[in-house]
Amino acid sequence: GIWITMKIGIVSLYGWLKLWDNYGTLLQNYALQAYLRSLGHETFWIRNRVSPSDSTAHGGGGAGRLAGLRERMSGILRPLRGPSWQERIADFNRTHPRYFAEFIREHVPTTAAEMSIEELKANPPEADVYIAGSDQVWRDVTDLNFLRFGRAETRRIAYAVSAPWPSLSYEWFREAGTRISDFHSVAVRERDGLEVVRQLGRTDAEQVVDPTLLLDASHYRALTAATPDEGNTSPYALGYFEHMPHKVAGDAEADPF
Repeated sequence: GIWITMKIGIVSLYGWLKLWDNYGTLLQNYALQAYLRSLGHETFWIRNRVSPSDSTAHGGGGAGRLAGLRERMSGILRPLRGPSWQERIADFNRTHPRYFAEFIREHVPTTAAEMSIEELKANPPEADVYIAGSDQVWRDVTDLNFLRFGRAETRRIAYAVSAPWPSLSYEWFREAGTRISDFHSVAVRERDGLEVVRQLGRTDAEQVVDPTLLLDASHYRALTAATPDEGNTSPYALGYFEHMPHKVAGDAEADPF
């Protein structure tokens, strides 16, 4: 058969990198691109600029309604509780750089600029396929996350999409139900998500692995081997935890410290 090379634009929660250095957000996009490029495709991350007002429906019940109140209360109580977790992260990163920008420049192709949904609709990046995925990308229903931009003939795929499935609101179901038919195929990361999207009429949906698991261990070893060895004399070891007990699943505003 004839192998067709495609140009693929990927939407995931780019904004989370701006809230804090989110390793999961970066690595899932990197892994998906690396895997697709190993198949010969051209890929890029669609860097987006989205505000909370762009969201049609929030995943967690009451999340949108409480956001404004939480922000106002935070401002009132700030003198009493000290720096916010965002400020603490920024302070920590000044003395403990993570080199996310450098990693992206070297390993993760992106659009040249960040674009709002209005800009994406007016001047969408050219692609044969758009992919939405993976980590928590459907926690809210937005025109961005449900790929409502670009040419009608561009294929739209949801790969390993995730959300706080057990706590989705009525509004989420209502809005997602009007958009999910736009996708050529739908695949979710969690078993709970499979039931949700099937309730929305996608009986063809599948459960798949997270993009980070599309690459085998040798790929990651080669990536770390490319880093110059400066000699490790530190008495510390790095621990990367998939789940933090104090954090509510799917709560992007939970304090990471």
